[in-house]
Amino acid sequence: MESLQDVQKLIGSLDDVSISNDKIKEIYESIPNKEVRVNTTDKKYVACTDDSELDGVKRAITKLNDASKLDITNAVKTVCGYLKGVHSKPRITFYVLVLNELN
Repeated sequence: MESLQDVQKLIGSLDDVSISNDKIKEIYESIPNKEVRVNTTDKKYVACTDDSELDGVKRAITKLNDASKLDITNAVKTVCGYLKGVHSKPRITFYVLVLNELN
């Protein structure tokens, strides 16, 4: 499972994203059952080119945030843009970024 430090490191390396470590920690800690969300190799990463994968991300985010489906879809697209240079997009980091976009 991605540690808080792993999430902070990756987000800190992104050119287009500016989130404080405190905010990352707050969002990271708000995500329940992180270990279940990434308990298989396939679940560890998000594929921005796979619509069914992105639908799963949107369903998960819907349970974590009461934003509209349109806002969630737009946040997911934005995060895919942020991570375009990252080959393997870690799921928990992805969720943190989406939730940050929605706040």
